[in-house]
Amino acid sequence: MERVVIGISGRSGSGKTTLVKKLLNHFGEPMISLHTMDNYYLPRHEQIRDSKEYLNFDLPTSFHRSRFAADLQELKKGFRVELEEYVFNNERTPKKIRIQPRPIILVEGLFIYHYREVSDLIDLKVILDVPFDIAFKRRLQRDLKERNYDSAEIAHRYHHHAEPAYLRYIHPYHREAHLVLSNTESSDRVVKHLRGKINDLLTPSSRRT
Repeated sequence: MERVVIGISGRSGSGKTTLVKKLLNHFGEPMISLHTMDNYYLPRHEQIRDSKEYLNFDLPTSFHRSRFAADLQELKKGFRVELEEYVFNNERTPKKIRIQPRPIILVEGLFIYHYREVSDLIDLKVILDVPFDIAFKRRLQRDLKERNYDSAEIAHRYHHHAEPAYLRYIHPYHREAHLVLSNTESSDRVVKHLRGKINDLLTPSSRRT
């Protein structure tokens, strides 16, 4: 079976997770699976600290890069991947995750194009383009609600970690992307556009009508 690999990247707060959820919901479990960088963070004790002793999770070296790339290769070859969920700043037991090698493989993360061994496996490269102020507001809301950080720490990390990483490791790949899509309001328009592009890449026998 030929598998189509779709890359979704963009600055932190660009709406990657929301877009991915809508694509997963549209195509459904038999057709699509998700391979996200969020589950490949290094342990906290291996993360780099900045001058204020905050851990910096917004660096290409913050992740198990080789494992992430190797697992994507396995999925593309048709093998299932098993790993443990990364729970961020939450005190709960991580779940076991099994990623199935389905016809559509979504690859989502900050540095998927900077990692050349990952980028080379992607058939459709998408970057979500969102202005700084909107992206920061989204990350602030997410980290307050889902990751138990306070607003001062979130602001520091966004200005001193996330944004410099975006400018150095993500924005330069706009020129390589097949699609750079504005995602400032509802993502429904972006989802509709991507559904068509993904269907065009699928073989006729696996295309969903």
